[in-house]
Amino acid sequence: MDEFVLMVHPLVLGEGRRFFEDAPLTRLELLDEVTTATGVLVATYRVLADG
Repeated sequence: MDEFVLMVHPLVLGEGRRFFEDAPLTRLELLDEVTTATGVLVATYRVLADG
Protein backbone atom coordinates (compact mmCIF):
# COMPACT_ATOMS: atom_id res chain seq x y z
CA MET A 1 0.00 0.00 0.00
CA ASP A 2 1.42 3.39 -1.00
CA GLU A 3 -1.09 5.80 0.54
CA PHE A 4 -3.74 5.92 3.25
CA VAL A 5 -6.76 8.22 3.22
CA LEU A 6 -8.25 8.51 6.70
CA MET A 7 -11.58 10.10 7.52
CA VAL A 8 -11.91 11.18 11.15
CA HIS A 9 -15.44 11.94 12.30
CA PRO A 10 -15.92 14.24 15.33
CA LEU A 11 -17.74 11.64 17.42
CA VAL A 12 -16.86 9.98 20.71
CA LEU A 13 -18.19 6.47 21.28
CA GLY A 14 -16.28 5.35 24.35
CA GLU A 15 -12.83 3.98 25.10
CA GLY A 16 -10.40 3.69 22.23
CA ARG A 17 -8.79 0.47 21.08
CA ARG A 18 -6.12 -0.45 18.54
CA PHE A 19 -7.33 -1.79 15.21
CA PHE A 20 -4.20 -3.83 14.54
CA GLU A 21 -2.85 -5.15 17.86
CA ASP A 22 0.18 -7.06 16.51
CA ALA A 23 1.04 -4.93 13.47
CA PRO A 24 4.45 -3.24 13.33
CA LEU A 25 4.62 0.56 13.36
CA THR A 26 4.61 2.19 9.93
CA ARG A 27 6.11 5.62 9.30
CA LEU A 28 3.81 7.96 7.38
CA GLU A 29 4.14 11.40 5.82
CA LEU A 30 1.11 13.70 5.78
CA LEU A 31 0.46 14.77 2.18
CA ASP A 32 -2.84 16.61 2.48
CA GLU A 33 -5.58 17.40 4.98
CA VAL A 34 -9.01 18.86 4.46
CA THR A 35 -11.76 19.57 6.97
CA THR A 36 -15.28 19.31 5.57
CA ALA A 37 -18.17 21.63 6.45
CA THR A 38 -19.47 18.97 8.87
CA GLY A 39 -16.14 18.78 10.72
CA VAL A 40 -14.85 15.54 9.19
CA LEU A 41 -11.07 15.52 8.79
CA VAL A 42 -9.83 13.83 5.60
CA ALA A 43 -6.09 13.17 5.84
CA THR A 44 -3.94 11.61 3.11
CA TYR A 45 -0.67 9.94 4.15
CA ARG A 46 2.17 8.37 2.15
CA VAL A 47 3.99 5.34 3.52
CA LEU A 48 7.69 6.15 3.96
CA ALA A 49 10.12 3.70 2.35
CA ASP A 50 12.08 3.10 5.57
CA GLY A 51 8.93 2.38 7.56
